[in-house]
Amino acid sequence: MAQLTAGKIIKAADGDHIEDGYDAVTSVGSPGTDTNLPTEKAVRDALNLKAASTHAANHTDGTDNIQLATAAQKGLMSLAYAGKLDGIEAAADVTDAANVATAGAVMATLADAKGDIIAATGDNAVTRLPVGSDGKIIVADAAQTEGMQWKDDEVELWFEPGLTRTAIANIIYTNVAAAGGSGYIFAHAPFNFKALTSMDIIFAPAGTNAAANIDVAISYGTVGETMLQHTASDTTSTYNITVNINFALSISALFTVLAANDFISIQITNNAAFALYLFGVRMRYTRNNLL
Repeated sequence: MAQLTAGKIIKAADGDHIEDGYDAVTSVGSPGTDTNLPTEKAVRDALNLKAASTHAANHTDGTDNIQLATAAQKGLMSLAYAGKLDGIEAAADVTDAANVATAGAVMATLADAKGDIIAATGDNAVTRLPVGSDGKIIVADAAQTEGMQWKDDEVELWFEPGLTRTAIANIIYTNVAAAGGSGYIFAHAPFNFKALTSMDIIFAPAGTNAAANIDVAISYGTVGETMLQHTASDTTSTYNITVNINFALSISALFTVLAANDFISIQITNNAAFALYLFGVRMRYTRNNLL
């Protein structure tokens, strides 16, 4: 359709075609008698309007009533939504810690390093639990502010004597004779061994002595090394032992460079006047969880 001339009104021509009409007038022709007036359809088409029935059908309630805006319907803002907007602080800063806290959110700046954990300290309260060192594990601990802590992953192994054992009342042991008798235990540091926590020889004495003289000698090394790659001994310590009471003799201090996959030989020499019932060796160590 060509542009209408200023001051003219539109008229129907050649059916529904619209073109310049007459000069504007101050009165309207008689309905049904003025053949120069455009049809309703022509006006709608010219102004790109929809029929009232079609317009209403596009409302959520199917009427021409003013609608409230929804995700699927254009319309006016409701009072409820307007109230929400009124509640927003002017020029609100979402990087402001007070605003974020009021909203019940957490600032990203709470984290300081890769691996940090956000931990609850109570109801609706959080803090940062710094990342632990490599290989450590998280353990629940109610005594800690964060309710947990990083700890070494500690395990325990048990090794029995390598020589002939005796059984008395369902108790299996190796008899280490009095006055110079010896017993031997063989052990191994596993592939995931990280650090020694403790190493104890477990035995029960056949007598009582507040200063029993018991000697210990050890050697250890891995495949490709000599049998005596590392050696140590303790021939000066004495021990307060009681008849038939289990005793743990610590030998941890002798293993200064124990490493993963080391094979261990332990000799215990009994200089007391009574026998020892040797049960074995208990080894506790932290393991390398990165393997």
